[in-house]
Amino acid sequence: MKAVPGHLSGEYGLALRTIAGGRKLISDDPTELENPYPLLDGREVKAWSVEWQGRYIDYQSKLISDPKSLEFFQAPKVLVRLISLTSQAAVDEVSKPICLARNTVMVVRSPVKELDNSPFVIAALVNSLPLRYYSFLMLRAGVMEGSHRSHFYSGVINSLPIPKSVYQDSSIRNRLDSLSQGAHGVAKEMLNGDRDVLKLVDSLIGHNLVPFAHLPNSDISGYFGGIGIGSAQVSETGELTSSKLGIIKGHPAVLQYIVARAALEGKVELSKATIENFQVPKEVGVCVAALEQMDLWAQRKPTLFEKLNQIQTELDDLVLSTFTVLMDKERQHIKDRVKEFPLSQLLVANEPGVPTRRIPVKYWEIGERYK
Repeated sequence: MKAVPGHLSGEYGLALRTIAGGRKLISDDPTELENPYPLLDGREVKAWSVEWQGRYIDYQSKLISDPKSLEFFQAPKVLVRLISLTSQAAVDEVSKPICLARNTVMVVRSPVKELDNSPFVIAALVNSLPLRYYSFLMLRAGVMEGSHRSHFYSGVINSLPIPKSVYQDSSIRNRLDSLSQGAHGVAKEMLNGDRDVLKLVDSLIGHNLVPFAHLPNSDISGYFGGIGIGSAQVSETGELTSSKLGIIKGHPAVLQYIVARAALEGKVELSKATIENFQVPKEVGVCVAALEQMDLWAQRKPTLFEKLNQIQTELDDLVLSTFTVLMDKERQHIKDRVKEFPLSQLLVANEPGVPTRRIPVKYWEIGERYK
């Protein structure tokens, strides 16, 4: 793959080596901080979407050992997840307030004039099949050399191959920009859909709620472990089970409400305490009405996934075609190779709306990496 040198530039976000002493630097409540700004973590950056989890940083240069200027984070900017098995990028378009990022995120820009003001083109290239495949091979090589992590260094970003035709042909850039904006739009629609249906459900159920354990027909005596949302099933007789050893009993509509709501809220597993205290409507009829709205969205969401996949496929084919040094059989080899195990699993990007595991923000440690 022949590349133009110096095509992309990747720089790390904030390393949180705090000098704040006893002061709080990170909080979910911006009123607790003197100069709050939204703060992103790497897990909140996915292919085509930025899914901020609501944390803020008290951004004062005197509190951070190596601060960056606010101009560095000025939108629009391309964000790449730092620790990943392959490249995942999204454009942050929010200019007010400026969204800052930890060093688990890379801010990617281009020094080349044709791409300097084209963040959606950059995101399209980074998320394309040939660059995802290239990234995987580069990162795997690092892991095999003994780093034991799949980590995007600046050099990896800088070495990503960008075909000359992308610079030379404005029609290609325009199409990449259009496809990228379309993918971001679908991803945003998926995320907004989850949030909107939760607001609608909240308006239906009102405030007449009780913990699940307080319902007369609830029974958690058969509980032996967590309930995994992805494998949870509710029987007609009112038993909630999953792949783990746990059985919860209750009215089927109530149990279905718990699973559907938990999935929309991004929960991966329900613990015993969570199930016991899960707030549910007192009346089954209200649960049924809420379920109808969640089911309508659940039926529509797959069509958005399909639309996103169609955009991704067209984008992959377009970028592959720009690598004119590749023969048709080599392009087909890349397509075939990524369908094989284990690449079929490793090269799947984190899709918009898939639950984001929210970890506590900790300050920098030597050798920090995702567990």
